[in-house]
Amino acid sequence: MRLNTAAQAKRLQSLAAWTEPQDQGDALHQYQNRPPAPDWLIKELIPPGSRVLVNAQWKTGKTTLGVNLLHTLVTGRDFLRRFSLATKPLEAVAYWNHEVDQQTFLGWLHDRGLIDPDEPYGRRIFPLHTRDFTSQINFDNDAAVEWAVNWLKERRIEAWFIDTLSRLYTGSEKENDEITRWWQTMNEVAAKAGVKTVVIFHHTGYSEEAQERGRGASALMGLPDVLVSYRHNGKPGEFPPDNIRWLKAFGRNVHLDEVELDYAGDAKRELFVTGSGNKRETPGLRDAAASVALYLHDTPGVGEVNQGNLCKALGLKTTGRSKEFTDEVLRTVVANQWVSRREQGKAILYKAGSIHPTRAV
Repeated sequence: MRLNTAAQAKRLQSLAAWTEPQDQGDALHQYQNRPPAPDWLIKELIPPGSRVLVNAQWKTGKTTLGVNLLHTLVTGRDFLRRFSLATKPLEAVAYWNHEVDQQTFLGWLHDRGLIDPDEPYGRRIFPLHTRDFTSQINFDNDAAVEWAVNWLKERRIEAWFIDTLSRLYTGSEKENDEITRWWQTMNEVAAKAGVKTVVIFHHTGYSEEAQERGRGASALMGLPDVLVSYRHNGKPGEFPPDNIRWLKAFGRNVHLDEVELDYAGDAKRELFVTGSGNKRETPGLRDAAASVALYLHDTPGVGEVNQGNLCKALGLKTTGRSKEFTDEVLRTVVANQWVSRREQGKAILYKAGSIHPTRAV
């Protein structure tokens, strides 16, 4: 009798904790009553309501990339100077920082202009720094899950950053069932709290084969809506040999070929997509682009120059197969904002841009 009573109590508890799904009707009904097709949150990269997993190579600077994305979400400025925010700036973004100390993280926000009493940005960002927590936020613990829901809900969080997965996930990285359960719990937390978008940072493996995929369970290939790969030019386990980074994305309605990123300025906080195209840079491109930019910036009295005269002054060919290289050079200097370009009738005119290319030489 005692066992039956305990089993009955357990069943009643389970029923109370479970919500029956609403009837969605047949396919025709669903199609005729479907919501408008979703647009983008970040064009080309993040559809609205996505779960995004960023797989980053060791020492690539994944938190810096995260701060750049955070900057776009609360300011409305283009991500990496290329990918535009498709909505108005978000009013509440949570960044659960498990990687760096509080002082360092806030310093990085300050470097990006996000801590300014005269601007609203700092009031839109809710960082949570967990390195000094005495108790880990363990999603296997019902109390921790309830706390997480309430924390996000009270702040009306629209986008939730988790940096990194390995600091919040307590199970075995190799077990598909365990990581799937954790992912389902994370989704439930987001749904109950009204969070639309979740961005999670994760480490890649240390072998050449695992350089572009997340470390651990293969389930992490299929659970996210968008997979982002972020790497540098060094081998796995090595420090970056230079400032160049590479980013690509693939997922539901997302297919971004690999693009090259670089840092703007000496502080190494702002990243931008260069004009160097995909994959490896064309040999000599960076030096040629720097020469064009320095000529326009540093030559006394040069002012605005038409394309023909500019190419002639710098020995850039405008015919034959060499024209492709010249066109790429000119795209690069404009994309980097080293040079500005405008059309006047049939003429194409160039002059010094808003950023001096000091770091390119």
